[in-house]
Amino acid sequence: MNQINQMSSKNLFMAGAFIVLVINAIVLSGVAYNRSGEPESVITLSGREMEVSRSYTSDFKNSGISLRIDWRALGKEKDTDERYYYTDWRAPIWLDEKKLEELGFDIKRYAKRNTNHYQDLPEKEVCLVLENNGEAYREAVKRAEKALASAEAKLKDSPDSKDLIDRRKSAEEELKNEIKSKSRLFVIDAGLEAPALRSKYPDKNRYMITKGIVRPGYDYSDEKATKRLTGWISRLGVASLHLPLEYEKKLESFKKSKMNEDCGKYSEYQCYEIELFYGKRLEPWINSIKESERPS
Repeated sequence: MNQINQMSSKNLFMAGAFIVLVINAIVLSGVAYNRSGEPESVITLSGREMEVSRSYTSDFKNSGISLRIDWRALGKEKDTDERYYYTDWRAPIWLDEKKLEELGFDIKRYAKRNTNHYQDLPEKEVCLVLENNGEAYREAVKRAEKALASAEAKLKDSPDSKDLIDRRKSAEEELKNEIKSKSRLFVIDAGLEAPALRSKYPDKNRYMITKGIVRPGYDYSDEKATKRLTGWISRLGVASLHLPLEYEKKLESFKKSKMNEDCGKYSEYQCYEIELFYGKRLEPWINSIKESERPS
């Protein structure tokens, strides 16, 4: 009986080892396929767009380093007198009912549903277009400038108002952050087929195409209107990347550089540039890392 049990345990161990080998082979073959041929996108991002994950300790002695892709999207612009001058960055203004329908969502069915819970609505994987340091980012800066101008005009009429003083200070800080430290990487479009999107956005150094999760949702931001069906971007297919060991040492040396004295306040590693490649499966990998010549 003991011999039978030993044989069974040995067979289970061998079967488990075989399964692990098969899974590893599948993963490695997928990685190799993704990186074969010419990259689909070749884009350079700064520390503003790829932040060191806050889940890791500052000394990095006991763990590897992960870099998070920090993306944004322009939401519906609101009254510039309000402190937060546009809506949730996960609900881009272009992801409306028409776009959701293009992405294959059954808009009529969702519109009839009597629910306030976005969790009840199904998600879908689509192709997303991300623009780096382009028109969307410049629009975000314009909105911040507009908000500051509005706050200053209000304060001029009532210079002793504490609330207006606070609003002006908040708007000034928002503009400063927009210019110096916030991500310039914006999701600007979505589709079902990557080739069609690449035809629309041919610059592979400005626009990167990757997978992401989209779901319908309801917008209640306008109190005078009924609920409006809109779209939300739940997440990117690959939201963060592990930094290879060979690049960890470089990143640590950047931290000690004098250049970082002038870098943004949100990350002690902002003075670096990452060359990011996207492959055939629209999955990214880090091709190189270098120190920036000046604060990004």
